[in-house]
Amino acid sequence: MYTMKYVKKHKQAIILVALAVFIVAEIIIFGVLDFGERDGIFSRIPADVTQEGDEEDVEVLPPTYTSDVPKDAQLDEPETEVPAAPGTDETLGIFNIKVSKDGYEPSTLTVKKGNLIQINLTAVDGDFDFNMPYKSLYQFVKKGETKQISFGVKTSGTYNFMCRDYCPGNKVIEGKLIVMP
Repeated sequence: MYTMKYVKKHKQAIILVALAVFIVAEIIIFGVLDFGERDGIFSRIPADVTQEGDEEDVEVLPPTYTSDVPKDAQLDEPETEVPAAPGTDETLGIFNIKVSKDGYEPSTLTVKKGNLIQINLTAVDGDFDFNMPYKSLYQFVKKGETKQISFGVKTSGTYNFMCRDYCPGNKVIEGKLIVMP
């Protein structure tokens, strides 16, 4: 009888202690039983990109955005340019990019900060895609098709874009969007 009174009186504390013991047990189990990982649960957080002796197997990708604008950059003329909205200085510039096994053509576009951009992406000799990670843009295009990619650019700098999933022979195809201040 004494035990039941004690349990009823301290029920919440007993539950919290049992929960804490359960959590500690899980941490110990998953830390010791590393399920094939090198250093337990902390091996999922890489301390280094490469391990000794693996340098030739690592593909180093360029950063997806940098605030640098090349000093010699010149604005590209869009195929078509129209006001983005009445009463604003912003424009919508339409650019055509062709993608083939040789890469994006043109591989660099230079535009003005604050404008809206529309890229008409045409796949020439296969299925390709366009990925601009910093802007969260992705578009797949089949051979012979043209797809539109539209977005605004409010920050000057250099944005890298690349073929991510549908690249011939796993070749790295990449380009740059330079946004002038």
